[in-house]
Amino acid sequence: MDEARFGAYFDHAANYWELDVEDIEAADHDLTGCGFCQDLGEKFLYDEDLLLVIWLEAPVPVEQIVAMSALRSEDAAQAILAACAERGIPQANAMFVYADPAQKIPNPAGLFNGLPYIGLFAEKAQKKLRRSSSRKG
Repeated sequence: MDEARFGAYFDHAANYWELDVEDIEAADHDLTGCGFCQDLGEKFLYDEDLLLVIWLEAPVPVEQIVAMSALRSEDAAQAILAACAERGIPQANAMFVYADPAQKIPNPAGLFNGLPYIGLFAEKAQKKLRRSSSRKG
């Protein structure tokens, strides 16, 4: 799809910010007007600070589009490349990253704006904290 249509998936209803929280919570239908929010089953808009969207006119090797992302971890990048390889995705012209590890994905086998969900990838290695205690006696 073209860039405008791809980007429209993340747009919200023009009147969204005029709505009261109580009205949004009580609604039995989507009030966001946002395709991304609808696919996530969310009543409220996503956090824009946690979203990265990349759209290119022509496909490039997956390595190239992943390198354009804001990833700081080589491990995460390699895990994404492996997930794409497992799914037979050698090239891409679009991707988006939503950096909320608590976000539930109601249909991980589905498409999101025409793209498959490929997983949750840790940006940083998890470090175990070691606690030591000492007694004075």
